[in-house]
Amino acid sequence: MNVDNQFYDRVMNWYFREGNIASALFPDLHRRVGKLLKREQEKGDTAEADWIELLREIKSGDKPVATKAVWLDERHVQVGDRVITLDFEPAKVLDALVHCPNGAATQPELALLTNFDAERIPKLITKLEKNLPAGSIKRPGRPGRGGGGYSTTIRPAKG
Repeated sequence: MNVDNQFYDRVMNWYFREGNIASALFPDLHRRVGKLLKREQEKGDTAEADWIELLREIKSGDKPVATKAVWLDERHVQVGDRVITLDFEPAKVLDALVHCPNGAATQPELALLTNFDAERIPKLITKLEKNLPAGSIKRPGRPGRGGGGYSTTIRPAKG
């Protein structure tokens, strides 16, 4: 195929590893990848031109917008139709972050709000990132370049 094979492999891993959550978050992309795979299996057609177009679209940044994630309660996040249950400690960090102004806080602020050591916050954020849609949690920028805190696109449920 005339595309970056490593990138193709990453898309395939995403499709198969995160099948249920991927279909909820990126239904159009998930459907398109599924159609191309089905075409390959049933007709033996590699659909090379379609794969190239799809992979270029993804690489260019014209990515589909993820379904909004909503913080339901102490340990639950709703993503599309799916409810994700988080472990206690990462959920406590997310709860603090969600309830900060603009959904943003620095590492020391999160440590104060959660009563965890500041050194544990990055590890707990990593656990959150593994369970939540890509882009839900934003890490701080490099020192001296601004963006000195964590932020989230997840907002509390209304009501």
